[in-house]
Formats: sequence, C-alpha cells, structure tokens
Amino acid sequence: RKSTSQKPLSACQAGSQPVKNLFQPVRLIFQRENKEETGTCVFWQESENLTGAGYWSTDGCHTDLSRDQFNC
Repeated sequence: RKSTSQKPLSACQAGSQPVKNLFQPVRLIFQRENKEETGTCVFWQESENLTGAGYWSTDGCHTDLSRDQFNC
C-alpha cells in the first residue's frame, strides 16, 4: 500500500537503541491547524536487517483527534 503526505512529517528518536516493552505508552501531542485536518498515527517499521527498508505501521498506535489537538 502506498502512503503519501501533503504535510511535513514529524519524527522523534529515543537514543540509538531500539525501544521495546515500555511500561507506559509514549504520547505525542500536536496542535491542529484547522478542524478539517485529519491524520493517522504511524511509525516506521524497519526491516529486520536494519537496512532502512521497511513500511509505515499502525500496530500499537492509537489516534485521537480533539478540537484543538491531534494525539498519538
């Protein structure tokens, strides 16, 4: 499945090692520019050989849109 974005993508990294088995979820909160703006929370699922190849995944992600915020 091909995914595209007409808006800039946001990214964050937590050190250089993989992050696994967290006790509490990571929450990212973004301000919405307008009420019509929508989106989906995803992460880059890198291939097991760590070549940079992979795909966008929603596994374990939850998207919540409020009037003013976009929560992942």
